[in-house]
Amino acid sequence: MMNGSTTRPYASGRLGGRNAEPLRPGGLDLSRHAIACAGFEPGQRVIDLGCGSGASTALLHERGCRAIGVDPARATLEAARRAHPQLCWVGAAGQHLPFADASVDGVLAECSISIMDTRRHVLRECRRILAPDGMLALTDVYARAPETEVWATGGIPACLSRMPGRDTLLDDIQEAGFGLELWEDHSSVLKSFLARLIFEKGSLDALWSPHGTGGSPAALSRALLSKRPGYCLVLARAETAARHD
Repeated sequence: MMNGSTTRPYASGRLGGRNAEPLRPGGLDLSRHAIACAGFEPGQRVIDLGCGSGASTALLHERGCRAIGVDPARATLEAARRAHPQLCWVGAAGQHLPFADASVDGVLAECSISIMDTRRHVLRECRRILAPDGMLALTDVYARAPETEVWATGGIPACLSRMPGRDTLLDDIQEAGFGLELWEDHSSVLKSFLARLIFEKGSLDALWSPHGTGGSPAALSRALLSKRPGYCLVLARAETAARHD
């Protein structure tokens, strides 16, 4: 029996409950596109950062990569392990990745870095574990109106309060020691995702967990829309001489 915190997509990580598709704009189609654009090859060691249910980890495995799913949530990781027992799963936060320097060929991060506490720290960790010329493939939300002040009664979920503008996100990626290879705007998939959520649930209010966010779902939804959220795909290559603070 699911408790109250898992009845909403924001908390469960899936749209429509158990065995539904991952809660991610663009779904697996965008995941496949990101993996193809990154050029991850058979035999390469690729980390799926914030792997959740493991759907994209499985896609990397199907491509022939030595895929490793990484997620800090024990219950989520256990579910991924049950669904894909043949794959490798590691419980860890993005700020402290348990991998040696320059030990992986790629990092896939889908709608995960935005919900982590320190985006710049996580990006530096990704750069640390990547071999020279290794690829970071990132899909995530960004604010098309970053100057808009976000406010609502109570707490704001991390993916909203920390949503960067395009320039800020790219500056953070480059400061971490990456060279930008590709920026693609996929805001249309976010619009489709939100439209589907409204159609299925009646409003955007269904996005928020009833626990841990503070203010009312309606206030959180208004705050979200005020930032004019967009969605992007970024490819960035680990520079040979990484810059450090």
